[in-house]
Amino acid sequence: MAITSMIKNIITMIFGMKTLFYADVFSENEIISLDRDSFSECFLASVAEWVVGRVGVPNPLDEIFKLLRAKFRENFDAYDFWLLMGDSVWQSDTKLARHKGLFGKLKLGGEDFGSNAECCEAVIEQDGKIKLFGAIKMEEEVDDISKFMRPGSCTYIAARDRNSDWKFPIYAGWSGEWRQDIDVISKIVGNGGVILRRTGFFDDPEIGLQALGSQEILGKIVL
Repeated sequence: MAITSMIKNIITMIFGMKTLFYADVFSENEIISLDRDSFSECFLASVAEWVVGRVGVPNPLDEIFKLLRAKFRENFDAYDFWLLMGDSVWQSDTKLARHKGLFGKLKLGGEDFGSNAECCEAVIEQDGKIKLFGAIKMEEEVDDISKFMRPGSCTYIAARDRNSDWKFPIYAGWSGEWRQDIDVISKIVGNGGVILRRTGFFDDPEIGLQALGSQEILGKIVL
């Protein structure tokens, strides 16, 4: 396959990270399989993956994310990182649940996002049940991302130019599964952002991050 459509690198660093990059996510690749017909004709995206072996690396997701964040700062210093989180199951529609909201609920559970963290939230209703979704900007000191990306979560990380004025599609919600989250992918990538999710759960031998974004951006942060 021509190098313009695929770049496959195996890079050994301090902890033996492997990197894959494909310029066209809709081409045959080893990372993500997406249905081209689910997206608009003008939508284009590249895909990348960074993984390490589960054994021998204390905090693999954090180590990979630190490297990616440093690469973004080097090439795209106007980009901020956001956590996109939400409920994976429907819950009872109560005044208390609506009052606390997503981040209030997480704070009661012990998560500390800082008192001045920029965020936005939404409530989605269906058949008398609700799900809470939201986006919150990650502070510089946030480096323990694995606790937000546990099995069963529907968490993404998004990189967004702070000078842009588009909003995250929190009222559409998301599942955390690439093939089901067409609206979120289209909105973020179509506006020059990058969206990342965890790969590797339970007994998978490797763990890491996958990303969708433009070729111009992903091509520069592939390590």
